[in-house]
Amino acid sequence: MFRRIIILFLVVIFIQGLQAQLSENLDIYVAGGITYPVESSIGKSFTFPQLNIYTESDFARDILNLDPDVENFKNFWKPGFNIGGGFIYRINSYLSGVADFNYNNFTLADNELQREIEVAFEDPDIIGVPFNENGLDILRGSIHLYQIMANIRIQYPGGMLQPYLMGGAGYLHVNQESIDITYYDEPFPFSQGNVSFYDQIPGQQEDVLLLSGTAGVMFRLMKNLRPFIQASYNLGMTENDNTTYYPVRFGLVFTL
Repeated sequence: MFRRIIILFLVVIFIQGLQAQLSENLDIYVAGGITYPVESSIGKSFTFPQLNIYTESDFARDILNLDPDVENFKNFWKPGFNIGGGFIYRINSYLSGVADFNYNNFTLADNELQREIEVAFEDPDIIGVPFNENGLDILRGSIHLYQIMANIRIQYPGGMLQPYLMGGAGYLHVNQESIDITYYDEPFPFSQGNVSFYDQIPGQQEDVLLLSGTAGVMFRLMKNLRPFIQASYNLGMTENDNTTYYPVRFGLVFTL
């Protein structure tokens, strides 16, 4: 009985010491910033169903100037935003482990898409009628990227500026919402006909492996509060073509 009490006492002391050690070396951070899309397999795998176009023009080939078999919407995504946070465990003064969760969002650059459609309308070899921007309706979706990462960070510990390199792998959930494109206009006098089409670019979802490389710098202004800026290259191993994007993030590190 006495031996069990001693063992229990030693276990409690060990756990408390371990918690204190972890707390000494553990930081948390929050961050946000801008994400630049490079390309998306979701965009490259867009397919166009049979369209209701009374001009008998193929929407993908003639209006968007895209090969119907290799649609590519990557030029129509705006730079988006990111937000997230995580934990940093300082193994020693040069090496840390980082675990984090981040969310990235992109929206459709509908003005760019509208310009492509307008050019096609003005081309006499395609449609050859005036374009009515009031007849175009783009219900745009967004791309949502959810990532959970485990990283190893190599840092330079000296001075006020602390540069670092980081690399890791994790899980990426890609959620592409559907996009509806509708056009209707009656450009001909005396109701001689109309120009109309409808297309829905379907939404898609994927869960894939994510690889990431990061370079950044931390500013050691205060002992328990350190701002940082970093830029990453993220590669999601999505089907057919990879999804790549560049998050640029600003944040604060808090020492527990």
